[in-house]
Amino acid sequence: MGPFRLDMTLAIYLRQGSCRVMIDMVEYTATAPCMVVVMAGQLFQLVTLSGDMESLTMLMSEAFAAG
Repeated sequence: MGPFRLDMTLAIYLRQGSCRVMIDMVEYTATAPCMVVVMAGQLFQLVTLSGDMESLTMLMSEAFAAG
């Protein structure tokens, strides 16, 4: 799947494993434990996931994230 523009905030807490993502066309490698946050309006693409990856994911509307 190609990159897509988010209309909400995405927060991914990696509990185990790793992943590679593209945010605004910049590639990042995330290795647990860590958090990846993608803000509304940014381009996002999931590139790869490790086989042992475990995560918690939260999606927040722009109104909710703004507080």
